Amino acid sequence: MEKVSLDTSMTFAILGPLEVRRDGEVVEIAGQRLRTLLGLLVVEAGRTVPPATLMAGVWAERPPDGVANALQALVSRLRAALGKNPVRQLVVAEQAGYRLVAGPDQVDAHRFAVLAREGQARLAEGDAATAAGVLREALALWRGPALADLADREVVAAYVSATRLLRHPLRPGPHSRQARHPGPGRSAHNTLSGSLTRGS
Repeated sequence: MEKVSLDTSMTFAILGPLEVRRDGEVVEIAGQRLRTLLGLLVVEAGRTVPPATLMAGVWAERPPDGVANALQALVSRLRAALGKNPVRQLVVAEQAGYRLVAGPDQVDAHRFAVLAREGQARLAEGDAATAAGVLREALALWRGPALADLADREVVAAYVSATRLLRHPLRPGPHSRQARHPGPGRSAHNTLSGSLTRGS
């Protein structure tokens, strides 16, 4: 795998509608195909995504003639939208496909998984107060269903649900509000445990 330096000014959010920021400012990614391509790459950030997966996600059952060339052109458009930099290329081509060059701290779903594991560990140790703070921080990363703006893309939905990263037992749902605001007579431990085990 080619070594490429990280552009740490970029962050990617997929726990809700797809969102990209550079130094805290939103980067506009216009067009459903471009957003679908980026969404699939962000879900597997740091790993290579096969062209067949990207093609199926972008064009579904209606690929254009010369779909391989069309994918290359779309990747070029995505690079331009993200800010093409020969020293810090964000989307790299490899023999097996394309890879988004991003570290774990740059993707909200990765940060969520780390915080959720830490919160569970604190619960297991009996430290409900610390667990509550950590899990609130994790839940705050969610802005809606993962890649909500691309939910109508069957391949995207299937890819997200099949990705271990987004199948963590802590998920926002009916119990998330209780996790944030434990009601009278319920311990933080019981409330947070309910969120962890039942989810949405």
